Amino acid sequence: MDVICQAKSGMGKTAVFVLSTLQQIEPSAGQVVVLVLCHTRELAYQICHEFERFSTYLPDLKVAVFYGGVHIKNHKDLLKNEYPHVVVGTPGRILALAREKDLPLKNVRHFILDECNKMLESLDMRKDVQEIFKMTPHDKEVMMFSATLSKEIRPVCKIFMQDPMEIYVDDEAKLTLHGLVQHYIKLTEGEKNRKLNDLLDALDFNQVVIFMKSVSGAAELNKLLGECIFPSICIHSRMHVTGRKVSTYIWKGDIHHMLMSHKCIIKMSYGKSEDYMLLEISNHSSQGVVKTILKIVMSEKMRSFILMRKDCLLG
Repeated sequence: MDVICQAKSGMGKTAVFVLSTLQQIEPSAGQVVVLVLCHTRELAYQICHEFERFSTYLPDLKVAVFYGGVHIKNHKDLLKNEYPHVVVGTPGRILALAREKDLPLKNVRHFILDECNKMLESLDMRKDVQEIFKMTPHDKEVMMFSATLSKEIRPVCKIFMQDPMEIYVDDEAKLTLHGLVQHYIKLTEGEKNRKLNDLLDALDFNQVVIFMKSVSGAAELNKLLGECIFPSICIHSRMHVTGRKVSTYIWKGDIHHMLMSHKCIIKMSYGKSEDYMLLEISNHSSQGVVKTILKIVMSEKMRSFILMRKDCLLG
């Protein structure tokens, strides 16, 4: 049965498709049975980890993850030596491997898109998804999941499906993120950095994550905070995958208390939709900690926010 599912982060969407596919898999040598696509390498790595975790007692099952930033020859060698039954990856790398016949998809029985709105709203990524989809059998199960799914993108999802079961959380009350305290400050563009400095001096926090809408903005703010003697690190899409992993490791180890991010964590310059903002906040509020949200607003319509992470376990 084909499924479209939209529900807020933390409700177990990943576990739904991981457990449901593992329950149905009958591993066959040299056959990819499950294909999961997502829009970032970090999410792909996370989903692969969940498949490995839930398949602990399925010793014959093999899982692999493929994404850009790693030399494609490494992935080709892996496919030759240890053929996986479950493949997780980003559309660009999966398409490259499939085009060169290193990753045959003729036996795929389960085709899954996680955070499907991110892939289908981007025309370039949607084109890749469509080409990959055509390489898979007509008779397969298609499942799409997202924390936010606009009414405009839902018909696009259905193009890939046959009479799907639709599960939506449309009620705004149901999308409320409980356990969060939110504040906002209205400022001009030129006042933001000074106010951020004041807040970091005044607030009692363990870790702070700052979202920026551009790579250059993230780098500049990281430099500014360093000059103000605030320990910080920067992570963005132009960094090599190894550098991003090292920065994440340092951050998780509490060696630095602030993380500047283009696509990962606080945003002082926010140009996205409210749905996107809700997704970003919920993604980082579903990890078992209470967070205080501080939004910096330059107009009546919110343009940016700062996410303060408090190391306080949810009751």
